[in-house]
Amino acid sequence: MTFLELLLLPNKTQKDQVLSVLYFHQHYQGALSLTTKEIKQSLKEAEVKRWGRINVSKIASRSPSFIESLEGDDGKKYWKLTSEGNQYIKGQLGRSKDTPRPDPDKGVDRSSSLSKKLKFAIAKILLFLLAITTLPTMAFRWINPPTTSFIIQNALKAPSENRACQHILYPWTDWNYISLHAAIAVVASEDQLFPVHSGFDLKSIEAAVRERFENGRTRGASTISQQLAKNLFLWSGRSWLRKGLEVYFTTLIESTWPKRRILETYLNVVEFSPCTYGITAASKIFFGKPPAKIRQMQAALLASVLPNPKKLNAGKPSEHLLKRSAWVQKQVKSLGGIRYLRGI
Repeated sequence: MTFLELLLLPNKTQKDQVLSVLYFHQHYQGALSLTTKEIKQSLKEAEVKRWGRINVSKIASRSPSFIESLEGDDGKKYWKLTSEGNQYIKGQLGRSKDTPRPDPDKGVDRSSSLSKKLKFAIAKILLFLLAITTLPTMAFRWINPPTTSFIIQNALKAPSENRACQHILYPWTDWNYISLHAAIAVVASEDQLFPVHSGFDLKSIEAAVRERFENGRTRGASTISQQLAKNLFLWSGRSWLRKGLEVYFTTLIESTWPKRRILETYLNVVEFSPCTYGITAASKIFFGKPPAKIRQMQAALLASVLPNPKKLNAGKPSEHLLKRSAWVQKQVKSLGGIRYLRGI
């Protein structure tokens, strides 16, 4: 704390605060007199509450023996401490046991004041961002998301791009009415360690990074939890900002949602074909049945389109899609089938 700040402690009266400013500038800044504006600026820098309401003229009129006015060559009114005013402030300093000896070389620490304000502003921004991200994430643990970031983005695309969704299909189905064949097929296809990891498959991430540096190729290593975070709150594309936010939302989801809710929400919001979101819409469009009646082969086909739902079609599977579907069915068998999800 600077000497000036000590002079302007909150328990002092407005008169004492003004006299202290004049005393400080006279003895340690070499300014024999100050304008009203300069006095208030010092009060502001010392973070005196309601500094703008202090009336220097009224204080001078009530204490004419302590403060006097002068007219400068520039026509402005200046204020100066009288000898009695000086003695008064010295007496105040003498009575204060906590006041250290003033350091003439130490003026107003403006950088400290600005630093405090900057830290306070940053703290408020961080608290605001934490609130607007945490509250909806927590709410979606119990409330079904009315929409997602990906759905909104696809709906807002320009019609000239031939990718804008005119009619979005996004019906919701609760976990108890979704075939477990669909759930295990998605896990086998996208994230086989889903029941046991905490949101991130570190071995897959390490392998993807190594392949990127060695071969220059990029392959996905995102878990179901990461994909859900991206679908709900973020955007497609590759950037460090999006990845950082994805890590944040994934951690938030994994720490507040049970695994079954994560998988249930993922099955309901993920895109299975252009403008078609969720297992319910996909099963009705491609197989004409509700998601509770999906069989193992049909579930494998739906799970197989997830890497590229814009191009792959579960209703008219290509040779590539059929091969991938067969691979998914083998993976389901190796995991132990639907028993693999008993623990979630």
